[in-house]
This record gives sequence, C-alpha cells and structure tokens, in this order.
Amino acid sequence: MKKTLYLIRHGEALHNILHKKIGELAYTSFMDTELTDIGVKQAMRINSNFNTMYGNLIDIDTVLTSPLRRTLRTADLIFKNKNKKIVALDCLKEYPQSGHICNKRMDVGYLKQLYPNFDFNNINNDVDWGNIKRTRRVEKILLKRRIEQLIKFIKNHESTSFAVVGHCSYFNMLLDQFEKNIELKHVFPYKFILRC
Repeated sequence: MKKTLYLIRHGEALHNILHKKIGELAYTSFMDTELTDIGVKQAMRINSNFNTMYGNLIDIDTVLTSPLRRTLRTADLIFKNKNKKIVALDCLKEYPQSGHICNKRMDVGYLKQLYPNFDFNNINNDVDWGNIKRTRRVEKILLKRRIEQLIKFIKNHESTSFAVVGHCSYFNMLLDQFEKNIELKHVFPYKFILRC
C-alpha cells in the first residue's frame, strides 16, 4: 500500500526576508513568525488555481500542517472553501526547536481562536521546545523522531492522499537531502510517495 503526500513549504515569512538583512537575528528575535504579503499571495495563487494548475490537489483527503502561524495561515489560504479536513501536528514543527524563537509556536488556545475549524487534538503542549539552545546533533535526532511520528500518523490514518504544509529543513530531512540544505520553493506541492 502507498500513501501520496504533497509536501508544501509555507509561504514567504517574516524571518525569511529579515535573514537577508540582519542574518541570524531574524531567527532569534521574532517568535512564531507570520507570512509576509508575498507569502499570502503565494498561498492565494494555489487556491485560485486549485482545479487547473494543481489538479492533483483536488484528490487530497486530509491536510496536515505544522502548528506554527506561517504554516497554519498557508494551509488556511490554500484550502479555504475546498472542504478539506485540516489537522495540526506538533511533530511537523520546524528545525531547530531551540534557540530559533521563530520556530516556537504560540499557545494552542490562541491558535484555536485564529483557526477554529482546524483540528488541534494532536497538539502536545510544546514539549519539543527547549529554551536552552541544543546542539545541532541533538536537534537532528529530535527532528528525525518527529518525522517518525509523522510517518506513523500517516500510516495509521484512513486517508491515502495528504497535503503536508510544513517547513524547508523538515522536508529536506524527510527527503534525505538535509545536509545539502536545498532551498525548496515556497508554496509549491512536491509529490512524495510513502510506502506502507
């Protein structure tokens, strides 16, 4: 059996732009960064071309998303009025989960107010976040564990076709190209087949 995943990196976010101007401070100064105006337009472009340019997205059963604001907003904009169940998963959060405050999510109560139609039942009270910066090696191990949790969730889910709205480093690890650090396009569906 196989499951089809469409991996979609979130739209351009504040820290993506600020990194070009202020470097590492972009990751350590702003918590749970939001989409820029360009990021919003990127997501809306897929929504408006949903049935044509991205025809395979019609067949998606379930949308999985990281619970960070930039991914939640991207998922909301892409799948607005498309009648898809959207599930937030803590295991989809970006790498690293310490030091880079842009990857620390807001309180789940606040997120539920922003996205009342999303399923937040799989949120774990942010147990992955560490206030003290961890080593790269430890963060990679934790990222691999989160990916294992995602794969287990997908394998046990009744759906066969998923959109997964997440992050560049996360998807690079899933695609076994983490060390190459390939810059994935914002809001572009990369097809990935998961063998069960």
